[in-house]
Amino acid sequence: MCTFALYLIEYIMGVKIFAGRASQHMAEHVAKAYGTSLGSVKVNVFSDGEFQPSLEETVRGQDVFIVQSTMPPTENLFE
Repeated sequence: MCTFALYLIEYIMGVKIFAGRASQHMAEHVAKAYGTSLGSVKVNVFSDGEFQPSLEETVRGQDVFIVQSTMPPTENLFE
């Protein structure tokens, strides 16, 4: 299926699925089962250990699901 067709399907469905760093593999399976691809996430890690996740695409008007484990370490929960 071409990229434009996938984009059109995602636009019509209005669903975005994103993965945290701890749950990338599981989120890929969820997105595949839903018939879509994962949204783009960028995580900036600063020298003091702080981090800032950023969704790299628009989510306005979309249903958004974030797949992330809350198991230790604590960063998983805060991300």
